[in-house]
Amino acid sequence: MAFNLSWFPFYPKDFLADERVKLMDHAQVGAYIILLCHQWNEGSIPADRHELSRLLRVLPEEFDKLWDRLEPCFVKHLTDKKRLLNIRLDAERCNAANISKFRQESGRRGGLAKAAHRLHVLADS
Repeated sequence: MAFNLSWFPFYPKDFLADERVKLMDHAQVGAYIILLCHQWNEGSIPADRHELSRLLRVLPEEFDKLWDRLEPCFVKHLTDKKRLLNIRLDAERCNAANISKFRQESGRRGGLAKAAHRLHVLADS
């Protein structure tokens, strides 16, 4: 699903109440946010540990310490085994894409109606 939305819904109460997040240290929380942002932009994150450590800008041995807490937050992509997803963010992304598509279509219909009205007014003049 390709769409360009520069923001994503973030629910601080849900985020902070999640036991997985509560058990993360500061570095893990920061890494988690980076991965969520990457997934929002790309649709998923790589499953390859080396690529993940590069995304997080950490050495592989540092990544291993982060990944212990982060891994349970992601599942394998259903159609691309080289990718991972955070299920909640994927649902939010699908919802945002649907809303965006609906709004675009509504705007297009509104613009067509406005243009048709102008033509009608001009024809009556």
